[in-house]
Formats: sequence, structure tokens, C-alpha cells
Amino acid sequence: MTGKEVRNKLIENSDEKYKDFSVKLIPNCENMLGVRAPVMKSIAKEVAKNSDEYFASALLDYHEEKILYGLVINYAKISLEKKFELLDIWLDTANNWAVTDLVLMGFKDFAKKQNQDVVFNYFTAKLNSKEEFTLRAVIVVLFRYFLTSEYMDETIQVFKNIKSDKYYVNMALAWGVCELLIKDFDKGYDLLEKGYLDKFTNNKAISKARESFRISPENKEKLLALKR
Repeated sequence: MTGKEVRNKLIENSDEKYKDFSVKLIPNCENMLGVRAPVMKSIAKEVAKNSDEYFASALLDYHEEKILYGLVINYAKISLEKKFELLDIWLDTANNWAVTDLVLMGFKDFAKKQNQDVVFNYFTAKLNSKEEFTLRAVIVVLFRYFLTSEYMDETIQVFKNIKSDKYYVNMALAWGVCELLIKDFDKGYDLLEKGYLDKFTNNKAISKARESFRISPENKEKLLALKR
């Protein structure tokens, strides 16, 4: 499918009521059509069968077009190097949390052990970016795929060093620290206890952790002492 054909397909599957609901939850999506995620994923899988035609003519104006572009990168049978080239284009369009999170939380190639060094290096190389949602993308990828025994200490070091005044960066960092507490409570507790995070992010991480059913009641009580 061409970019124009994909746009028409998205418009055909738009839902005005879903749009009205979603725009209240997602910033910077005034150009939303109102297409549900399962439908976008279905379209993306079909488009990915002939991704060259699509990428040569892709349109990236609507909210859903940005998400679909990222999903097609995920599903397309192309080299990881080519995916990185396309991800650079996609990241430049990302302007809200829904675009980054929906694409990156299920990116198949990132979970493959043989790819992890290059994926880690690709994303951590973007830590100097000033773009809010590029930095959010880095954090989401790190806590989704790199809180493993091989990469946990490196990921923690990245978390310690991130300093930002951007809301959606700090919300992602709080989410990441919550995931760290779930995977290795002692290491997460140490990060919080030593004060690496600003007050907002520290307290959000603790709140998220205390809401999680994957952290014991005893450990939730311990975290209360670290609220600032």
C-alpha cells in the first residue's frame, strides 16, 4: 500500500467517539482520526508485507500515521540497520507518549538476544537529545528490554544520569524505576535512597511501585520512608 492508500484505510476505520475520548488523555494529538490500536496493528501487518512501497510514500501528518509508521518498521522483514534508519525518521515525528509507547513496548527485534548490544547502543547514543519524546523512547526501551542480568547495571547508570525538566521524560523514568524495583528491589531501593532522582520523579516512582501487585506489602512499606 502507498502512504495515500494507508491514510484512506485509517480514515475508513476512524471512530469519532473513540477520538473524543482519546484526545482528552493524549497531548498533542489534535490531528487524531480515532483509530483503535488493534486495527492499526492489523493494517500495519498487512502494509509490512510490501514495506518498500509504503516507506517510499508514507504520510506522517495524522497521529495514527505516526504510530502506524513505527508499527510497520517493527513488522517489516528488513535489516536491523534499515530499521534504525527508519526509526530516526519516526522519532523526529513522535510528539506524545502514545506514539512512543505503543510502538516500542512490543518491538520484536529489540527482544532478540543477538540484537541487544546494537539496540542498546543505538538508543543510549540519543541520550543527549533535547527532544522530550526521543528521551522518553530511550527510557521506555531500556526498562522494557534491558533490565536483565546482562544490562541491568548499565541501565541503572543511565537512569541515575538522566536529568530533565520534561514531564513525559520524568514520568517514563519513574515508570522505569518502578520496573527496576519489581525486577530487583534492592538495586531500585539503593537508587532511590541515594537521591539520584529529583523529588517529582522519586515520588512518582514510589507511588507507581506501591500500586503494583508485583511488589510485596513489606517492600511497599519500606518505600514510604523514601518519599520526599
